[in-house]
Amino acid sequence: GCSVLATAHGASMEEIRGKLFLGSLLQDGLFERYILLGQKGRGGRQAGQVLGIFGRDGRAAPDPESEKESGEILWR
Repeated sequence: GCSVLATAHGASMEEIRGKLFLGSLLQDGLFERYILLGQKGRGGRQAGQVLGIFGRDGRAAPDPESEKESGEILWR
């Protein structure tokens, strides 16, 4: 296999789900992780601040501490 890093614009996972092309990629589970980054000037956030990490199914990934129990590496 190969690794791919891609970017897309959306203010939330709900917005991403609602976009025709991006929503279908999410539904098909094409990507292993989705990382939602903040924008400068929105809600006092810094550009690039990690707002959430989501799994293949688009649901929020568990806290990194929980990976110790499952053995699955969620945050790298």
